[in-house]
Amino acid sequence: MRIAVFQVPYVGAAEAIRWQREQFERIGTGEFDLIALPEYCNATAIDDPAGLAAFADGKGAAWVLELAGYAKKLRCAVAAGVVIRDGNFLLRNRLVLFNPEGELAGHADKVHLTGAEIAAGMVPADSVRIIEYNGLRIAPAICFDQYFAEYFPMLASRGVDLVLAPSYQRGETAERIVHLARTRAVDSGAWLVRASYSVDDSPEFAGRSLVAGPDGELAVCAGGMAEVITAEFDPRRKFVKPASFGAPPVSHTALIEKYRREPFYRHTVFQPKSPSLCAHRGLSASLPENTVPAFAAALAAGADEIEFDVYQTADQIPVIVHDPDLRRVAGVDRRGEELAWHEIRALDLGKIYGDTWRYLRIPRLEEVLELCDGSAGLNIHMKMAGKNGELVRQVAEALAKYNLDEAAYIGGEADVLEAAIRFAPDITRSCMAEQHDPDALIRNAVKFNCRRLQFYSSNVTAAHVAEAHKHGIHCNVFYADTREEARRMVEMGINTVLTNYAATFLNAPDALFTRRDRR
Repeated sequence: MRIAVFQVPYVGAAEAIRWQREQFERIGTGEFDLIALPEYCNATAIDDPAGLAAFADGKGAAWVLELAGYAKKLRCAVAAGVVIRDGNFLLRNRLVLFNPEGELAGHADKVHLTGAEIAAGMVPADSVRIIEYNGLRIAPAICFDQYFAEYFPMLASRGVDLVLAPSYQRGETAERIVHLARTRAVDSGAWLVRASYSVDDSPEFAGRSLVAGPDGELAVCAGGMAEVITAEFDPRRKFVKPASFGAPPVSHTALIEKYRREPFYRHTVFQPKSPSLCAHRGLSASLPENTVPAFAAALAAGADEIEFDVYQTADQIPVIVHDPDLRRVAGVDRRGEELAWHEIRALDLGKIYGDTWRYLRIPRLEEVLELCDGSAGLNIHMKMAGKNGELVRQVAEALAKYNLDEAAYIGGEADVLEAAIRFAPDITRSCMAEQHDPDALIRNAVKFNCRRLQFYSSNVTAAHVAEAHKHGIHCNVFYADTREEARRMVEMGINTVLTNYAATFLNAPDALFTRRDRR
C-alpha cells in the first residue's frame, strides 16, 4: 500500500481546506492507494460550538463532497476525520473512507468524545464499526480514542489490519504522541496511520503524523511543520516474534490472546465448540424460564450458550418472553405486544412460580446482555421480526452496544431471517424456517445463507445432519432433557444440544459435555 498522510497547518478552517486542496492538486492519478487526512479536516480550529456546527453544515459539508471527488479523480481511497450530520441530524466526529470510484466505502464514529465535544452537542459512536475495504479490516481510533488502552486489544481480537487515527492532540508533547501511537499499533496488532496538525508556534507539541507497524516500528514520522509524508507497506503483514527466549516465532496478537484472562476485561469473541450445550431459556428446569436468575445460573454452571426468546412490547421495547400471550408465564390473559413496557414490568412472576419468586419480573433484552461477558454464546430466538424488521434492528444495535454481536446468533422463521440479512448482515443466522420438515429446513438454511440451523430431535436423522454439515452449517437440536437422548444426538453428529437441564448434564460423570472455558 502506497500512502500519503497530510499534516495540515492549524489555521482557520477555510485556509486549512485551501491548503489541503493544494496538496491534492499536486498528486498524480494512481500515485497513491490511500490518502489520510486529520480529524476536523473540514472544520479546523473552530472553538465556538455554534460556529463549528454552522461551518460543518456549509463549507465543511462541501469539502467532504470534494474529498469524494478527489478520490475518484486520483483513483485512490481517501480517509478523513470530519464533523458531519448523520441521518438523524445528529453531529458526529466521523471517519469517512471514500473508494477510488468516489463512493463512500464505510464510516465509523469517534467512540470516546471529549468534554468539549459533548458540550458542542456531538454524539459518540453507538458501537465499534469495522470497515471492510479491499480485503482489509479497518478500524477507527480518532484522537481521544487512542488513550483508551482497552480499546486496542479489542481491535486485535477482531482481526483488524489497519487503524486509521485522525487526530488533533495539539496540547500533547511530540514525544508522547509517538510513544502512544507505536504502543497502540502493537496493542492492536495492526498498522496505525496517524494524521494530525502542525502548530508552528509550538514545535515541541502536536504534529508527528506517522505510520507505525504492528511491531511498533515507524515507517515514517513527520516533524512539527505542515507537510505531506509518504510510506509504502504491506497492511497484511503482522508482528511475529518468539513466544519467549529460544521459543519458535508466533503471531504477537495470537500469543497475547492465548494468555488473556478474559473475566478481567469486558470483550471477547465467542468460539463455538462441538459438542456444546445450550441452556434453553436459561437453567429452566430449576428456575423460572427466561428470567435473569435462570440465565445467571446457566452462565455460572458453565453452559456454552444460553437461549432466550425475544418479543416486542406495544411501545417497541425488546423483552424476554416465550409465549405471545402472558397467561402461562405471568398469569395475565393478554398478549405481550398489546402491553407497554411499564405494564409488563409491573407483572409479578411470583403469581405463577410461588412466593419464592415474588417480585421477579420479565426482563428487557439489555438486562440479559448486561449479564454476559462474551464467553458464552447467545442463541436469540426471535418470535417476530417487528414492523419492517424493527425488532431485528433493535436486537442488532443492542448486541453491538455490548460488544456481543460476534457472540450471538439470531434464529427465526423466514421473516426474521430476511430482516436479519437486511439489518444484521454480520450476525450469524440460525434457520428455524419449516422445522417440521428437516429437508426443507436445510434448503432454507442454504437459501438464507445461515451458518446454523436448529433441528427438532423428534424428526432429525444422521443423514440430515450430514447433509447440513456438507454445506458447512453448524447443527443445533431442540431438545434433549435426558442424558441418553443427548448422547444419541451427539452421536448423530449434532453440534449443539438445547436442554432445560444444563447443570445436570455439565455435572454428570460421563463428561459428554464440558464446562465453558471463561479464561
